[in-house]
Amino acid sequence: DLGGPRAGAIGVSPAAARAGAPTQLNMTFSTVNGVPAGGSVVVRMPEGFTIDAGALSCDASPSIQASSVAARGPAELVVVLGAAVGEQSVVSLSCTGAVARREAAAGLRYDVWTEHPSGGA
Repeated sequence: DLGGPRAGAIGVSPAAARAGAPTQLNMTFSTVNGVPAGGSVVVRMPEGFTIDAGALSCDASPSIQASSVAARGPAELVVVLGAAVGEQSVVSLSCTGAVARREAAAGLRYDVWTEHPSGGA
């Protein structure tokens, strides 16, 4: 997992944040503990963003195999990992399908966490 307060810097940046415009999200973070195959990376979008499930797709860094990507509710993006990610691994994801419903301002908060296949973080 990301290890709570011990986690390294988590970077999530939208490529565009105009109201009504789809954007690409680029995410990079380091794990503290490993994530088993079948575990997930979950990103909760800031207020004012939604996920367009029909347009959703993600590419992962070469060291990570994303087996599926889905929307969970109107504002959570879930990327299921097809292979385990070890401790102290850098995870990079680039996802499309998020839509800003209002103009985005600086300092947006994205919540990012991992979940094990059993649903625990």
